[in-house]
Amino acid sequence: MRSTGIEMIRHYIDLSNEDTVDLNERYSMLLQQEKILLEKKDELEKQLAYIQHKKLDYEKELENK
Repeated sequence: MRSTGIEMIRHYIDLSNEDTVDLNERYSMLLQQEKILLEKKDELEKQLAYIQHKKLDYEKELENK
């Protein structure tokens, strides 16, 4: 949860420590964090696919030498 910012972490911890925990708000925060992480995952997967493609191109070139 660090990537979403220190204020969100503090707020989440504060909610967790309260006697009257707002489960809806905590759940919403987790959904938001999940969305952020899934977007980052998608971007990383795209970057990895590109690198793997380029790696194969270089391997083919190196084999042909």
